[in-house]
Amino acid sequence: MSKKTYHQLKKEDRELIEDGLKNGLSASEIASRIGVSQTSVTREIKRNRRDDGYRKAPLNNNLCVYVRNCDVTALCTACFSAKGKCSACKNVRCKDRCALYAEDICEKIASYPYTCNGCASAGNCRKHRFRYSARDAQVLYESRARTSREGLDVTEEEMAATVAIIKEGLRNNQGLTHIYAAHEDEMAFSKRSAYRHIKNDSIPISPLELPKQVRYKPRKKSHVARETIPPDVIDGRRYSDFLALPEEQRAAVVEMDCIVGPLGSTDAILTLHFKVLHFQIGIKLEHKDTWHVVKALNWLYKLLGHDDFSSLFGLLLTDRGVEFYDAPGMESFNGQKRTSVYYCDARRSEQKGACEKNHVEVRKIIPKGTSLADISAYELAEVFSHINSLKRKSLFGKAPLELALAVFPEGKLDEMSYHLVKPDEVNLTPALLKNMSYHSASTAI
Repeated sequence: MSKKTYHQLKKEDRELIEDGLKNGLSASEIASRIGVSQTSVTREIKRNRRDDGYRKAPLNNNLCVYVRNCDVTALCTACFSAKGKCSACKNVRCKDRCALYAEDICEKIASYPYTCNGCASAGNCRKHRFRYSARDAQVLYESRARTSREGLDVTEEEMAATVAIIKEGLRNNQGLTHIYAAHEDEMAFSKRSAYRHIKNDSIPISPLELPKQVRYKPRKKSHVARETIPPDVIDGRRYSDFLALPEEQRAAVVEMDCIVGPLGSTDAILTLHFKVLHFQIGIKLEHKDTWHVVKALNWLYKLLGHDDFSSLFGLLLTDRGVEFYDAPGMESFNGQKRTSVYYCDARRSEQKGACEKNHVEVRKIIPKGTSLADISAYELAEVFSHINSLKRKSLFGKAPLELALAVFPEGKLDEMSYHLVKPDEVNLTPALLKNMSYHSASTAI
């Protein structure tokens, strides 16, 4: 059994935090001194810092961010004149009268170190001041410990803020991994604790609000595996041939598949999934057939150029669907080899499981049975922008699109209308398409 390393912060730990803040150390440096996580340090500072208020100043201690260029006059009759600027008034507080007032918060308070410790001008600063004192922090901790023997060790404000962040993310079908990666320093408890507290009804979130786990219906087994692609095309391109390639070459594989619309419809989405990046491209097809698949690859080839296409899409792995019949057409352009195509074994789509799994995210926005005919190329790019902006645990809290931007030639993803979506704006619900205000005239390849 592994030794438990977690421990409550002691007075000595808090003294190290105070000393670190005084000497301008980063949160990670303080955390390594104490032997806790960086998040534990920042949470301790924000939770137990002392509010020192404001330095003594005239009645209207005007800290509005707009004070330098403010032309507001006559908010009240205190000065008996409409000529004087209210920002210069010494009798009435702007924050009590002006609807435009926005307090100028010091950057050191709004982000790490969250206090005035170590600031040379703290004594003369007119802005809102906070200070971290090990002695005061210990008193606050002991007081809270006496009154919090049951339930979660968080304040009502911290609980409300954390639940609000989780609920807002879940409303957009974001998973807890993405939510915690985007708001690591704002959460009052860990992601693992969140799952436990949701299950135990300790926090006001129902397990039903979490994104549903996909359940796959067991498929009926066929005694005979039906070949949909002729043997002469398959030969040399089998999955066993793919496995015979060097491991570093197989790691750069792009898994290819198609997403279809309702039964009887012709539209489809060609997906190209970069396994190592967890990044997936979606291209609208007017028809799910070999000609349109080759046309889509030709479009990418012309966009990227031979060298970049061969570097990025040099190895394709797909299933044996009839739309992937034309291996020579996919592999070459005007007689020049650009990629190598390999096929999974018959009825073994799990051999390209990363691509199949990512389709789950697509189906959150475009549920099965949804018509693809009215989805434009721009809207589809927006769908995949949101999917690829979802932060992944397997990428150490990064989003696939963040990695793709570093790998693809500069500007090419912009030309494809792919963009990184802000973490809080990631939306994996059908409402994404319904709320889209812009509709491109372009429809499909």
